[in-house]
Amino acid sequence: MDRLLGGYVGAIFVLISVVLLYITLKSQRRAAELQSFENKYFELIKMHRDNVAEIDLQGAGGKKLFVLLMRELRSALHLVRQIARTSAPQLANRDLLHVAYYCLFFGVGPNSSRMLKMSLATFDPEFIEAVEAELNKPETKKRIREERKFRYDPVEGHQSRLGHYYRTCTR
Repeated sequence: MDRLLGGYVGAIFVLISVVLLYITLKSQRRAAELQSFENKYFELIKMHRDNVAEIDLQGAGGKKLFVLLMRELRSALHLVRQIARTSAPQLANRDLLHVAYYCLFFGVGPNSSRMLKMSLATFDPEFIEAVEAELNKPETKKRIREERKFRYDPVEGHQSRLGHYYRTCTR
């Protein structure tokens, strides 16, 4: 009888050991997955910080550059709103911001204006022409530069700076 009881108790201990081993292995696997996720997450944060630190514009770099870009965007938005008031299209604030942002991103100039117009092809061509012509005027650029105290020519486009930043932020 003792042998029979010992056999049952031994089998129960073996079964409990197997269950505990399974739970331990499952817990270790979850911990390893979490550690892997954390490593990837912190590596992406480090990459993002490095990308922000590398962005430079006439002596302004890193986080400070984004403050300058926001000021430039506000200037472009103000100008786009003024032109929209005198032009035919009745655009929503979102559309005006869309146009202003593309003006910031692509800028105006020999090659930039072509990209700007292609990107804004869904808008009224006369309106886009008026915006591009106003932003291309040297006196407009000079006025914006002096008002906002920029050390660079505004609305020249930031595609080369922001393109790399956006590509790494959307992974």
